[in-house]
Amino acid sequence: RRELFSAAAAAGVSTAFGAPLGGVLFSLEEVSSHFPSRTLLRAFTAAVAAAAVLSLVKASQSQGLTVFNVEYRTTCSPLEYVIFMLLGIIGGLVGATFNAINIRWSALRARPSFRRRVHAIV
Repeated sequence: RRELFSAAAAAGVSTAFGAPLGGVLFSLEEVSSHFPSRTLLRAFTAAVAAAAVLSLVKASQSQGLTVFNVEYRTTCSPLEYVIFMLLGIIGGLVGATFNAINIRWSALRARPSFRRRVHAIV
């Protein structure tokens, strides 16, 4: 039953977005708490089959593989690429800082001296 549900979720996301690997990854991350290799193979097979059927059904239409279609008619200036790069660098640094603080905080909370001073609320 779990395998069928994972395969169905992978196929659904695959047809919605036209991305079989995205469907399998979604199924892996969100649907199943336990994901053996047999389930992975079945989810991938279902996602690829769903994407293939979708491409056969929508082959006569020129709009694209999915229900929605996005057309980009404007181009980005080089300054925007620099700004996007800076945003990525800043986001990475903030994420790395958060992870470092979280690791130190978790180590502090694991100490017995901290546990004696702070009691758990149940």
